Amino acid sequence: MLQGVAGGVDAVFVRVDKPGVGDSEGDCSKTDLEDDLAAYRAAIRAALARSDVDASKLVLFGGSFGGAFAPLLAEEFNVHAIATVGGFSRTLSEHMLGHERRRLTLAGGAPGAVNGAMRGFVDFYALYLDERLTPAQVIARRPDLKPLWYDAPEHQYGRHARFFQQIQVQNIEAAWDKVRVPTLVVWGEYDWIVGRADQERTVEIVNAHLPGLAKLVVVPGMKHHFQRFSDAMQAFRENGGVYAADATTAIVEWLRVAVR
Repeated sequence: MLQGVAGGVDAVFVRVDKPGVGDSEGDCSKTDLEDDLAAYRAAIRAALARSDVDASKLVLFGGSFGGAFAPLLAEEFNVHAIATVGGFSRTLSEHMLGHERRRLTLAGGAPGAVNGAMRGFVDFYALYLDERLTPAQVIARRPDLKPLWYDAPEHQYGRHARFFQQIQVQNIEAAWDKVRVPTLVVWGEYDWIVGRADQERTVEIVNAHLPGLAKLVVVPGMKHHFQRFSDAMQAFRENGGVYAADATTAIVEWLRVAVR
């Protein structure tokens, strides 16, 4: 927990590492979405209980998956504003299919090969996320899909399959549809991990209730993790990235207005 001044605004910042990451206890390879959300709830409650915090000015910030969790948590707290970076709004399976297509394309896959692989990924993610099979169980049922899988038998990106299956059942767009507070959506021009369409959809949903309530900021050259690259291929290869300070500046400037 850090206390300081952001662009002339006195603020208390609370950063929450998910269980098993950074200073948080636990094993990230075993914990699931409910464990993560419980940690976020506990951190928010602890922050709001501080005597030097104005509970009426709570701002939630979420990056990547956290950008999808922010509107879910906003349903439980009296939130003053929300900011996200590289989040997604659609179902996880839709997000993953877009991710796989971008990954294969940037990796140099021929158009026909990419299209063929996507047909397999449609089946793979349906079995994995909707039928709630582990990747190993998917492959056991459909050996023809084995060449597509590039991660562990029961995990993806270091998280247990259960974590992603729990995200799949969340209705993130329904949560965004309940948001009635200032919302900042930040996305990097070269973010191939999460697509621009999700960012635009989030803004569209929030602004449907009050035009101008949500704002999209596209940061030139930025990838998924606040790094700027010279072009999309260098971003994909993570070659020569530098900190995109203007992304942080945009968030701070928005924050100065949002917390008034």
